Amino acid sequence: DDTSRAALIRPCGLVAWTFFNDTYQLDVTRTTTNLTERVIAFDDDNVARGIARPADLSLFGPVVAQNFNPPEFSQYRGGSTVTRPLNENERFISWMRLAARPAFRKPYARIGTNNGEIVFRAGDVVSVAVHNRFNVYQFGGTKSFVLTTLSWYGGRHDGAGYVFIGAGLAMIVLAAMLATLVFYTSGPYARPSCLKIKARAYADVSLIGAK
Repeated sequence: DDTSRAALIRPCGLVAWTFFNDTYQLDVTRTTTNLTERVIAFDDDNVARGIARPADLSLFGPVVAQNFNPPEFSQYRGGSTVTRPLNENERFISWMRLAARPAFRKPYARIGTNNGEIVFRAGDVVSVAVHNRFNVYQFGGTKSFVLTTLSWYGGRHDGAGYVFIGAGLAMIVLAAMLATLVFYTSGPYARPSCLKIKARAYADVSLIGAK
């Protein structure tokens, strides 16, 4: 009816409406001395914590989503819904951060460490089950699942690498141009012709002052 069409939608916008809704189940098994043990299973309540930037977390308050991708209107849904307050859903917060390029990465989970030790070891078997619901085929897109390590700078960022390399090359070119300019335009120190001109100029000034 007209009342439902005029209802408030929160959060709103195309980015929010297309909230990524694929789900993954990750299992890691390790074989030691003919014994296979399950190292980690994907706990959806914990692995999504710590993936959003602190600056992005401060932009969202304890606001509950309203009429946002409701299940009863599946034909109008663009992606996943949000069942918790927005400031508690770090996947949604990371998704709302706009990407600078068409090909981008978004953090889905953070496995971290287990009792101070790295979870993954050489020889571990990683199994990933994907529930495919986010449709990218209609516009010719692709999806990938990436396991990577993080540093103080974060994960892989090709754009920043291109910028740093370009800036370095530009500085090399400018340094070469400056060195060439200095080499071919500057004269030797204490050039005799310059000393004579200065001496003559001082002499002329002294003569003028003497009059």
